[in-house]
Amino acid sequence: MENPMSLNGSYLSSNSTNSNDSTEIVLETFCHQVGGRSLILTYDRNTVCKPLIPQELRFYLDLPQSLRPFTPHYKGVIKVDVQVTDDEKIQLVTKTKQSSDAADVNHNLDEKDTDSTADEDSEENDEVSNETKEKAENKAEGAVNPWTFYCHGLHQQKLKENIKKRKPIDFILMEDVVSSFRFPCIMDLKMGDKMHKDYANLEKYNRQAAKWNASTSKSLGLRIAGIQAYDGKSNKYVYQDKYYGFQVTEESIKDEFIRFLHNGKHIRKKVIAAFINQLQQLYACIEEQKDSRFYSSSLLLIYEGFEENTTDEGHVNGISTESKATSVKNTQSNGARSSDMDEALNSFDRNQEMPLVNETQLTLNGIQTDMTGLASEKVGVKMIDFARSFHGHGRTEMDPINDSLDGAPDEGYLLGLNSLIKILQDILMQS
Repeated sequence: MENPMSLNGSYLSSNSTNSNDSTEIVLETFCHQVGGRSLILTYDRNTVCKPLIPQELRFYLDLPQSLRPFTPHYKGVIKVDVQVTDDEKIQLVTKTKQSSDAADVNHNLDEKDTDSTADEDSEENDEVSNETKEKAENKAEGAVNPWTFYCHGLHQQKLKENIKKRKPIDFILMEDVVSSFRFPCIMDLKMGDKMHKDYANLEKYNRQAAKWNASTSKSLGLRIAGIQAYDGKSNKYVYQDKYYGFQVTEESIKDEFIRFLHNGKHIRKKVIAAFINQLQQLYACIEEQKDSRFYSSSLLLIYEGFEENTTDEGHVNGISTESKATSVKNTQSNGARSSDMDEALNSFDRNQEMPLVNETQLTLNGIQTDMTGLASEKVGVKMIDFARSFHGHGRTEMDPINDSLDGAPDEGYLLGLNSLIKILQDILMQS
């Protein structure tokens, strides 16, 4: 797979460092960034890293045991230097042997990190978003999510400033939750029905609040922030970004999930059942977290796009057996949709009344017991992006004023999970 990070100095370089010091690692592109605005890079085949935000580090250090299966494994902190190569490309370099103890990081966890790059939910760089998105559409090749280029563009100026300062950047190391997937299909959902208040000024806050209130965040407690779906029939990825997600309505959101869960030939029913199973477990865990809040965090739904079973003569999951080793191609959101997917969308009765999910006793109404091979389906449900999240004592003045800590769980997050499970149940029962 071609690495896109050496693009005439416009983005980061993936070229090997010229240093003779074998302990240096050049951080490379993380190809599957679906949402968020942080600069996510690859440290090794099982580890990613991004600029450290003190509130997020605190969250990981205080993480309750019950939530650990639903979050990336925290691996420590590294120092990263911004360098310029001989051909004037920017590269980020770290050492293989350095302390990863959070206590070694020169951060006061009670203060905001003014040197950190833009946090996950900030709209501070919206003024350049159209230009950067155009670059992404023009540059993206191979199986690299175009949102990766967008995020690299956002952080380009800050990286140049760090070169002048000669100041290393603290990065947090965490598990790459898609590293074991061959063709990872990912949906990034922004969870909760409340906003934080950490915006540069009142005008930007009001602008974001208007978009928030008009989106599914207010009514459903969730909003689509990015999609990467693999179409096995065409051997292509289809991508959507967070701007598209703001246009999705309560009436149309089920269709987006159907598209995400359709592989070009059929809806992945066992994947849906596996998601519901894990989401039920997560709901029970969140319900136990009194005084924890997950403002502006995301939930990743991940499944394996590749199916081992032979569906057509000479093809495995729609991929010619003669070319399975070739890299998957990408297609933009306006690409042609397969006729099979159109048929699946048209077959759903959107007016059918489905049973509501009981918020205290989430059941599958017998569906799960009918799904053979459920345990073998490769799926992941992972909470990420905790720059505004906390466990009780970590509350800040930027938290929503209309949300009190009274020994209750995060009701907005539970609303989002309840909506999500109901959507998946509806699809499963009608498919």
